[in-house]
Amino acid sequence: MGVMEVLRGLAEERNLAVVIALHDLNLAATYCHRLMVMKTGSIYGYGTPEEVLTEEMLRSVYGIEAVVKRDLSAPYMVPVRPGHLREGA
Repeated sequence: MGVMEVLRGLAEERNLAVVIALHDLNLAATYCHRLMVMKTGSIYGYGTPEEVLTEEMLRSVYGIEAVVKRDLSAPYMVPVRPGHLREGA
């Protein structure tokens, strides 16, 4: 996590844009102000982690069932096994 903290600090201190390709959505949501999600070479979604990281996006882009939790400083996803998604989770 040290590298991400350094990059975010530099971006904020020097008013820079940092572009980074991450496949860890939870890490991206924690450190990035904006996310861009791509599907088959096209932009599927762009915005804040709160706007982009949704259960519908995870199903559509990654083909997974997951619960998106919003009880920390950034949203995070928790994959669920098929048939184990509880109502109200």
